[in-house]
Amino acid sequence: MTIRYSRRSFFAHARTALASIGFSSLMTPMQSIGADLSHEDDGVDYYAKLGVQEIINAAGVMQIPLAIFVWDDGFGISVPVKYQTTKGSISEVLKGFQKKEGTNGIDIYKVKAWDYAGMCETFESAIHKIRVTHTPALFHVEEVTQPQGHSTSGSHERYKSPERLEWERAWDAMKKMKEWIIENALASAEEIEEIHVKAKETVRNSKIAAWEKCMSPIRQQVTRSLALIRDLMSVLPGKRVQLEKI
Repeated sequence: MTIRYSRRSFFAHARTALASIGFSSLMTPMQSIGADLSHEDDGVDYYAKLGVQEIINAAGVMQIPLAIFVWDDGFGISVPVKYQTTKGSISEVLKGFQKKEGTNGIDIYKVKAWDYAGMCETFESAIHKIRVTHTPALFHVEEVTQPQGHSTSGSHERYKSPERLEWERAWDAMKKMKEWIIENALASAEEIEEIHVKAKETVRNSKIAAWEKCMSPIRQQVTRSLALIRDLMSVLPGKRVQLEKI
């Protein structure tokens, strides 16, 4: 389960927003919370940290219009959620923060990552409520899939069962999105396949162009350096052996 936002930019925007609505007294505590979030964390273990709970608590107490999204693939790096989070669900853990009539607190929503239409309906009404009532909300997006695991440095086949991997292939959000588009006659299978092919080509060409842009000045430096070394060899023949080692 991964939090999808830049930690540093989040707190920069949060401090600005709080100050703009008169909560300047929270700026220092927000900075201290930000220190805990300034490094990369992946998974349920991240949400178990005190800093994030303090953010949710402060937003619930002061009714700050904040939307927090948790994209939950059921794992914290390679460890199943049931071993990292009480009740195996961050939204279940935070139920005590749920706002009720006559109280402060937050709203909690649960949606499925592969249900595009369902997410649109939930997000549209919930975000509108946040803006109108200043009631913060947590969006727990479940059943997120990981095509390559938590990073490209290792294979998730090492820690996921064959059944889990098969389920991820069947319920991959891109696959379900394609099915939804076809079912709603927004595009044909052939049109989607054409978009898919063009997208892959664009990405591949962009990768090649980016690599060339990175390597071109390096090659130029190498060429220039070799020319300088050869010049030195001609004027310092006694240093030829040392220069050749360079």
